[in-house]
Amino acid sequence: MEKDFKTLNNIDDTTKFQLVSADDYFGWLSQGLVNLSPVYQRPYTYPDVSDNHWGSAWQKELISDYLNGAFIQPIHLLNRDKDENNYLYWIIDGGHRTKTLYNFFVLCLVKTPKGLNIEWNGNVYDIGNKTWKEIVSSNKELTGYLKELHFLIFEYNVTISKGRKIFLKLNDLHSMNDMEKLNAYEHILANTIRNLGDVTLSPFTMFNEFNENGKLVHVNMRNIKRVTDELVLFLADYLNQGGYDKYKEPNASALRG
Repeated sequence: MEKDFKTLNNIDDTTKFQLVSADDYFGWLSQGLVNLSPVYQRPYTYPDVSDNHWGSAWQKELISDYLNGAFIQPIHLLNRDKDENNYLYWIIDGGHRTKTLYNFFVLCLVKTPKGLNIEWNGNVYDIGNKTWKEIVSSNKELTGYLKELHFLIFEYNVTISKGRKIFLKLNDLHSMNDMEKLNAYEHILANTIRNLGDVTLSPFTMFNEFNENGKLVHVNMRNIKRVTDELVLFLADYLNQGGYDKYKEPNASALRG
C-alpha cells in the first residue's frame, strides 16, 4: 500500500495527514489492514446485520452527508506497521463512522434515507431508501463515484500508550463516563466488554438480536454505555465463577487520577 502522508507540522513529525479516497480506504478495510476492534475502540452497538433494520437516523444522515460531499469528522489511525498481527493501523477514533460507511458501501447492510438525491456530472440520481448495491445496479456509472469521495485521515506514529491519550482527549469532548474511559485500556474488564458486548463480536443473542425498530429483543435496556457494560461483566463473572477483585484496576479513582 502506497502511503503519501504529509507532516502536520515541523515541530512534531509523529502526526501526519492525508486525503484518502473512499475506494482506497475501503480497500484497506477489505484486506484486513485496519483493526476495527482494538483497544480504544468502543463496542459497536448498532444492528446493521438485522434483516429488519436498515440503519439508525444518525447513520442515514452520515451516509447522506458523505454522498453529498459534506465534511465529516476525520478518521484517526494509530500506525501499527510492525504489529505482530499484521495490521497496518488501529482505529483510534472514527470507528463508528468507518463501520457505518463500510457497512453501507461494501456490505450493503444499511440504506440511504428516503428522498435522497445526489448530483454528479450534470445528472441527478434518486437514490432514496436503497443499499449501495441497489443504487449502482440501476446506475452503473456511479461505480466511479467512490473515487470522488475522500476521508481525511490522521496517522499517529506513536506508542500504544500515547495513542490512548489521544483517544481520551478526542473523546472526552463527548463527556465520557468512567466506564467508557476504562474501555480504552488493554485490561480484562475492557476486553470482556469488547468481545462480549460488541454486536459485531458477541456470541450472545441477547446483545445482537434486534427487532425492526432496532431495539434489543431479549433485554429491556439500551444496548450502549454503562448499563450493558455492567451486565456483560456480571455474566462473564458468573460464567467464569470468579470474583470481582479482578475488575478493580484501573478503577474510577485511578482513571480520574
